[in-house]
Amino acid sequence: MKKRMFTGLMCLAMIAFLSAVAVASEEAIIPPEESIIVGTIMGDNQIVDQDGQSYVIKQNKQGDDILEFVGKKAQIKGTVLEADGKKTIEIVSYELIEEQK
Repeated sequence: MKKRMFTGLMCLAMIAFLSAVAVASEEAIIPPEESIIVGTIMGDNQIVDQDGQSYVIKQNKQGDDILEFVGKKAQIKGTVLEADGKKTIEIVSYELIEEQK
């Protein structure tokens, strides 16, 4: 009787553990949402938004292309990731903004 109860409790504990792992892995699969950032392209591979927040521009086709416009203002659409307090943006598309004088 005690052995059956112990085995049953162990099975329940294992099911609970595996369920928690499955839920955690599902959450990790959800891709981050795209963001839109308006800011100035800087020479140090960054864009600084209107609030002074800087984002490192991840190297890809669009990221390399936009670096030709240092000092210009742009609206960037991309995925923002944060690690160790640094924000990185992987650019999907961008549009230069003409500044009005």
